[in-house]
Amino acid sequence: MLKQCLYASRALCEFSPAALDALLDHARERNHARELTGLLVYGHGGFVQAVEGPEEAVDALFSRIAQDPRHEVLMHTTRPVDTRHFPEWRMGYVRLDLAHSIAPDGFLDLLEADVELASLPGLDPLARALIEGLRAADRQAAGGVPA
Repeated sequence: MLKQCLYASRALCEFSPAALDALLDHARERNHARELTGLLVYGHGGFVQAVEGPEEAVDALFSRIAQDPRHEVLMHTTRPVDTRHFPEWRMGYVRLDLAHSIAPDGFLDLLEADVELASLPGLDPLARALIEGLRAADRQAAGGVPA
């Protein structure tokens, strides 16, 4: 059985770009070995992550996440799923504060308006709505159109 977990957390320490890149590399390596896929979003001092895979692997990962002293989990939810929503992504990655920096290998800025979400494999309506909400929040934080 496949399970999906979505959580949001607040960082309790500063994550430098190098620390975030190391976190991503580590997550991709471990997730691949455990047949986990998902999306990690970081910005404005917080994380949102959707992770999916075998039930036991998802539960074990969230247990480690919940005990990580670098952040505080604010909310989480899990649900069984019949199919993966991120089948090609060992860990998709969005860093909201990376707008004008050099992106690491494998980075796709989903917050850019010219990225057509409908063209991305495995993106269901819930994930699409989450990304659209992040786009709106990012525009508002930058002083643009209110969300």
